[in-house]
Amino acid sequence: RKPDTTYYGAYDERISFFHEKNEKDLEDVSRLQFCKSLLLFYSNEQLTKEQRNEIDSRFKAHWQALRTSSVVPPILKILFFGFTICPQLASKAAIAKMGGVKSKVSIIVPCYNVDKYLVNCIESILHQSYTNWELILVDDGSPDSSGEIADKYASCDARIKVIHKTNAGVAAARNSAIEIATGEYVSFLDGDDFLHPDYIKDLLAIANENKADIVQCDYVRGKDTTFPPYKDADVLNTYNRQDIFVADVAKIIVWGKLIKSDILKTIRIPEGRYFEDDLVTWRWYYAANKTVITSKPYYYYTENDASQMAQ
Repeated sequence: RKPDTTYYGAYDERISFFHEKNEKDLEDVSRLQFCKSLLLFYSNEQLTKEQRNEIDSRFKAHWQALRTSSVVPPILKILFFGFTICPQLASKAAIAKMGGVKSKVSIIVPCYNVDKYLVNCIESILHQSYTNWELILVDDGSPDSSGEIADKYASCDARIKVIHKTNAGVAAARNSAIEIATGEYVSFLDGDDFLHPDYIKDLLAIANENKADIVQCDYVRGKDTTFPPYKDADVLNTYNRQDIFVADVAKIIVWGKLIKSDILKTIRIPEGRYFEDDLVTWRWYYAANKTVITSKPYYYYTENDASQMAQ
């Protein structure tokens, strides 16, 4: 939805109520939640200049009130460490405070005869705990309703882009998305699979902490529509471009990885070939100065008899 006077007024009334009651904690919490909503509104590319100015003015006013409040520092401290009532604001505010830039991640999903699974796939992106992403859905001339589903979601969220093209295979579909991807990192997701809610956040954190060009996770295989619980300890291992092959831990599949976009834009996926994953992933590993592998499964591979890998 777009911001309007009624929406602003509801928050103004709530904040004023707690202010008059001298409920400083609740007043500050209300301001934080309002700021979160304003940030989400600001990401809407359809806003007019006047609407953006209004949002900017309101955000600055409330944020200034929070900065000068004696109650806010402990709240912000909690937010910065992830125990949050509004995670999107916490991450944006923390990054602004540190003077850093929140990396964008591009998720690429080729769509062909996956309309039975695509909604669950897309919803797993929309429910990511990390919000600075773009989703590129490639309708590869699919004869089912996959393209229509993609368009419907794109009309509701400016972070979602759709490419409609004549069927040319999954490699060409992925390459067309790589061409327009704007993220610092790229990850591939098949249209019948889905991701753990912390997939982007955790893999990106691993990449940043280890200065890795590729982060690879484990995966779960089955026919569920929700991610199962995982209780084992997370084990991280780091490899350079040689020892990842010697250790025999490279997975010759394109998905389940966070990859620096520079690598993908330089080394494209071969088109018109069978087993294109086998032909390109080893080149990506070798191009990476460092690859980190986590033992934790963040990717759900759906057992679909009609998928390319099942054939």
